[in-house]
Amino acid sequence: MKGVGASQRVFDLIERSPQVIPTPPTPPLSLSTFKGDISFENVRFRYPGRPDAAIFDGLTLKVPPNQTLAIVGPSGGGKSTVLTLLARFYELQGGWFEMVSQEPPLFGATIAQNIAYGVTPGSSVTQAEIEAAAKQANAHDFIMALPDKYETHVGTKGLTLSGGQKQRVAIARALVKNPRILLLDEATSALDHESERLVQDAIDKYGRNGCDWAKANRTVILVSHRLSSIKSADRIAVVAEGRVVEQGTFAELAMHPDSVFTQVVLAGHTQ
Repeated sequence: MKGVGASQRVFDLIERSPQVIPTPPTPPLSLSTFKGDISFENVRFRYPGRPDAAIFDGLTLKVPPNQTLAIVGPSGGGKSTVLTLLARFYELQGGWFEMVSQEPPLFGATIAQNIAYGVTPGSSVTQAEIEAAAKQANAHDFIMALPDKYETHVGTKGLTLSGGQKQRVAIARALVKNPRILLLDEATSALDHESERLVQDAIDKYGRNGCDWAKANRTVILVSHRLSSIKSADRIAVVAEGRVVEQGTFAELAMHPDSVFTQVVLAGHTQ
């Protein structure tokens, strides 16, 4: 009887209708026409499990192409929810936004296969392209030091790799697709200083014009509690109480001692 009860719950889950139903535009849009800019306009959102708690109540945010935007703010203010909506894990309940790309987790396969998984379905990728992406992500050196190099199996969820190594492989996978937008949610929060430096260097190279391979319109949006991460961003958006309450560069926001950025964000961030 216990099996019957459990199977009913399984079938209930299988038979659920998805809330997010893709609706391609007519005529279809070509991804090559996107420039990497993002706009949130008067976005309203509540999680289905907490319908009485408004996460966003009129959030408006614009991100120009080819820039790095850091999203900061008090805990529970909706920072990671911005990335969740960009990845379209949930539908908006009001307003709209425009976006381009997302980044999946590691799988129980080889490093080369994990990086190659980032290309568009139906496309192919060469070993040279895989290695080029790994070099851009500061991952090539540690990969070449492994016994099987790019054919090393990482285990379930990248179990055999350190936190910094997993992050760099994930960044390489995003880069091999040559995406317009890269989303990073606390990418360096659990890393030691050296691993953080390598990951942060890869992020900086990806998001800025100073590097040859970052000249195309590319946008990085990151959520972080590390000052070293947000200092390198072109712009910073402070999200609190469901809205963007302040925007500017690190220097501009830090000049005001009474601002949310100074009182809450700087006080709560780690070096």
